[in-house]
Amino acid sequence: MDHSHGLHFPGGTALLLCGILIGLAAHGLHGQAVVTFDDADATWLVARTFPQGGMQDPDFAGTTTSTYFYDGDTLIGDSLWRRMHALPTWGNAPEPHYVGATRQSGNIVLFSDTLGNVDTLYNFALQVGDTMRFGVPGSDFMDSLRVDSIGQMLIQGVAHKVFHFSSSTVYYTLESYLSDTWIEGVGSIHGPLAPRSMNDLEDWYPFTFPDSTRLTCYSQAGAVLWQHGGYQACITNIQLATGELDHVPLRAYPNPSQGFLSVEIPAGGSFTTCLRDVLGRIVFLGDESVSAQQLDLRTLLPGPYLLEVRTAGAKTYKARILLQ
Repeated sequence: MDHSHGLHFPGGTALLLCGILIGLAAHGLHGQAVVTFDDADATWLVARTFPQGGMQDPDFAGTTTSTYFYDGDTLIGDSLWRRMHALPTWGNAPEPHYVGATRQSGNIVLFSDTLGNVDTLYNFALQVGDTMRFGVPGSDFMDSLRVDSIGQMLIQGVAHKVFHFSSSTVYYTLESYLSDTWIEGVGSIHGPLAPRSMNDLEDWYPFTFPDSTRLTCYSQAGAVLWQHGGYQACITNIQLATGELDHVPLRAYPNPSQGFLSVEIPAGGSFTTCLRDVLGRIVFLGDESVSAQQLDLRTLLPGPYLLEVRTAGAKTYKARILLQ
């Protein structure tokens, strides 16, 4: 049984995956109603981590959050569709921009893009063993994701299905693979339009940072009904690093590391170290040393981190580190 949807990528680090199975207390917003994807009061907050930067700043690493919400309806054929918009939450945000329209019919969520092309976005009636098909970018090859298991979580006191998809055997790059998890009525843990937003879903770079999107919060009428356990807040806008990154007089090895990391500055002199996680939080502080430090990081979760070294002369060097 095949269902055409789009590309889906994995959950990334253990830290970011820990929020998938969060149970939700009843908020009494709509009584005991089942959450539906096309609820007019629905809001999705989606954090994008994009370390790869661009031509002007190739070493940029940061996380920014955008809001997806409905604003008005539109008539397509004889049916009323919700108009979805997106708006950044950082800087001088422009006016919300229209990204398409959705309509839920039973367990099927349909999506009409800005050109009027209609396709299935979600099928919340999938069963274990069912597959959905998608095209691999840049080729005519088709692959499938299989529903591995179906769990449930409570939203407003009502059980909603949680679909766990297996990893695909097809690699989009050498460092990434395809997978996904859906929450009935809410959508993908990568964001409401994740099945259609392949370019934002590159999910895992073993030797850098995860470059991906994550649903941080889902709310209705201002009440948060689901929050990702990997984020302390629904909105996260952090710049980790700009300018020189990994092109500095700094050695950190072995990388990847099993927990012990040697840090050296060939130029010599005293320095201090700290480690930040992908959300920009300091998770390790080292003592002041001269020329070299041996860091014991075994208490930290596996995943990517940013090492910052500050010299006595107030210079800061940075390098990407992977803990296994």
